[in-house]
Amino acid sequence: GGSRGWRFWRGARDRALFVGYLGYRRWLQRRGVLRVSTAGPARGTASAEPARGTAPAEFASGAASAGIASGAAPSAAEKAR
Repeated sequence: GGSRGWRFWRGARDRALFVGYLGYRRWLQRRGVLRVSTAGPARGTASAEPARGTAPAEFASGAASAGIASGAAPSAAEKAR
């Protein structure tokens, strides 16, 4: 029982901010404000131009670069994409 501690609320806040950041980043990428970054030499087929209006390229590189850019391991939802 009891109330939840400060570590729980700090983790909840951090997760909410991170999810909001990912959504905002994807929205900016869809609008063409941000380019979809390539991960480097490991991705040989990635093009240098931004993927504007092409849903398959956006979903393929957007979810992968989100995990790489943050340094976090991809979640189960990102692995399923």
